[in-house]
Amino acid sequence: MLSKKPETFTFLGFTHYCSHAKSGKFRVKRKTSKKKFNKNLSLQVLGWLGEKTFGVRRIL
Repeated sequence: MLSKKPETFTFLGFTHYCSHAKSGKFRVKRKTSKKKFNKNLSLQVLGWLGEKTFGVRRIL
């Protein structure tokens, strides 16, 4: 009898989900949480834009 997969959950910035290894054994996999990834990406983009705009102002 097949059992239902447990739901995914987010903990410490990672989304944990159930999968199977190539050998067929049960395995818990992790991937970066979308919420954390998007927040980090937006901060990096804003930082980069800030550097670029201030660099232009210094030249003028």
